[in-house]
Amino acid sequence: MNKKTSYIIIFSLLVVLTVGIIFTDYVKQLGTILADASVPNPGHSLSEIEGGQDLATKEYVDSAMTGTVRTSGDQIIGGIKTFSNTIVGTGIITNASGGTQPTCDASTRGLIWNEYGSSGQRDKLYICQKLSNNTYSFTFISEPACGYAFIDPRDSNIYPTVQIGDQCWMAKNIAYLPSVVGPGTVSITTPYYYVYGYDGTDVAQAKATTNYTTYGVLYNWPAALTACPTGWHLPTDIEWNNLEKYVVSYINSPNPQYPCSISEMYFRRCADNSGTDDGGTYGAGKSLKKVGQGTGVGAGDDLVGFSALLAGYRLTDGSFNGIGSATYFWSSSASGDSNAWHRTLGTSYSTVYRSYRNRALGFSVRCLRD
Repeated sequence: MNKKTSYIIIFSLLVVLTVGIIFTDYVKQLGTILADASVPNPGHSLSEIEGGQDLATKEYVDSAMTGTVRTSGDQIIGGIKTFSNTIVGTGIITNASGGTQPTCDASTRGLIWNEYGSSGQRDKLYICQKLSNNTYSFTFISEPACGYAFIDPRDSNIYPTVQIGDQCWMAKNIAYLPSVVGPGTVSITTPYYYVYGYDGTDVAQAKATTNYTTYGVLYNWPAALTACPTGWHLPTDIEWNNLEKYVVSYINSPNPQYPCSISEMYFRRCADNSGTDDGGTYGAGKSLKKVGQGTGVGAGDDLVGFSALLAGYRLTDGSFNGIGSATYFWSSSASGDSNAWHRTLGTSYSTVYRSYRNRALGFSVRCLRD
């Protein structure tokens, strides 16, 4: 064997040794990668990965994560899990109605708890907060405080809101208009929507009118029942009376009063007893109207921010009437098979008219928060 051949053999051995070392290191790194639960295993979805792969047996080890929650990265935990220790950190936890709330303390500060509402009830949302006395408690997260504008998600119309007593009202007539018909279309069962002075079926044209922008939509009673957005509703006869009674008490008139309950009908109610339908100096009918609406004792002072406008109404004979002189509001309370209770504010009246009318009429709607 000459010297040249010896060099070739030695070189070849070095190459083989180097390749072997590199391959061994690669296998070790590969094992580390495959054992990492954050790396997808072949043929497994991310939601199934809970372990790694045993390089010796080529079997997947899915028990490696038992009792363990990954501290970094995303992890999907399927099925029902019971946590026996303290839950630390923030996030959202949901539970069925009546479920036990998690612990609220310094370690769970900021944790949000969503309790499912039972049938017919809304969910309730709570947040773990530190109180002023340095204790911790779950606090109910309410809707935005009354007084902030509400944006109707159905059409992006914006409504001011006002707190009156323990009620939160929209301070503007609802203007939800999914369709429109002329005043000659009449029904006590099919929902119909009208815009004062408009005789047509083009929603865009109806919305372009000044009456729509100013006064909103007139609804027959079936349409009024579903006119308010989620979280709001058409007030009942009793809820209207709660508003009237609060306004009368807020006015605190020094004068003798007409009664103000759901036992009376027509004009002589909820105002100073003047011996006339008009009422006296003070009355709920005066204080529910916006400033500039009405005349005489009925001239609006908008004392509680309800800001009613004299929007008129639609008659069953196919005509519009009363804009600038009266406004009619539906309640959700039926009266017999074809009528429903309502309220009327008249231009020269400080009283509030209460009666029932045919469901086919077109009246305004004010929404009350649930």
